[in-house]
Amino acid sequence: MQLSIALIDDHKMFTDTLSHVLGQHEFIASIKVYASAKDFLQNQDLTNTDIIVTDIAMPGMSGLDLFSALEQKGLQQKLILLSSITDAPTIKNVLRRGVGGYVSKGAPLTELSKAIQAVYYGEQYIGSELKDILIKSSFAEEQMTYDLSPQQKEVLRLVCSGKTVKEIAFEMKLSINTVQTYYRNIMKKFKVNRTVDLILLAVQNGYVPSRT
Repeated sequence: MQLSIALIDDHKMFTDTLSHVLGQHEFIASIKVYASAKDFLQNQDLTNTDIIVTDIAMPGMSGLDLFSALEQKGLQQKLILLSSITDAPTIKNVLRRGVGGYVSKGAPLTELSKAIQAVYYGEQYIGSELKDILIKSSFAEEQMTYDLSPQQKEVLRLVCSGKTVKEIAFEMKLSINTVQTYYRNIMKKFKVNRTVDLILLAVQNGYVPSRT
């Protein structure tokens, strides 16, 4: 895996630092930095970019405007939002629209590298801080019981703890395909299509404890 990354942010010191840190990873082949979303769309061949990392709040074209532009091209799953905007309504809105990943700027840089790998492999990644915000914002609802096997309960617990499918497979000593099958069946039983919705329902219904 050798990825081409585009970093979009109007703060040069931030992108310089982030580019330097991400460049240390062996799985990243190249990093291009853009001061605005407009510059990126005008100068970059989207098909040659594996992952796009951008802020939400930027002058001119915002990260959400860029998301809409990518959505029209069917490339929204390649986008990771790295932002200090972490209110629950924004998180829910963006994730439910299908963005690939969402990480707080206050998170450790290791979390961004984890998000990049997860999104590249087709998973939706939500930063741990943002998960906590979503959980705390959810109101108490009547608990429902879902018919989950012991293995499915363990997969659900690990998903809610922030593990990727690959990490879950390693921890449970199962194949990636088996874990993906468990995950798809869990989503069907909970009648959700997004990881964020699965986590909220799992917490609300007592399958995993909320953090205090």
